Amino acid sequence: MSTITAPGRKTRPDMRVPATWRTFLTIVTIGKGALAGAGAAIALLGLYDVAAAATAQEWLHQLRPASIDAATAGGGVIGAAITWFVNR
Repeated sequence: MSTITAPGRKTRPDMRVPATWRTFLTIVTIGKGALAGAGAAIALLGLYDVAAAATAQEWLHQLRPASIDAATAGGGVIGAAITWFVNR
């Protein structure tokens, strides 16, 4: 079984890692890094979702007294008028 050692590094012959295991461990390390990166991305998306919801709620509270109530009342009046003309 072949082994890979760093040049100029003194290692005991019984402590060497076979090349096939080094390749396997490299693949495992890359996979763990990919999972950590995906977890961080999901956490950032969750943070963005919470921030967007808080911002939308704040905008709703700012607009509610003036425009939303007026639009609701206007829509009710127009709907009542249309219903009255259609059913007449």
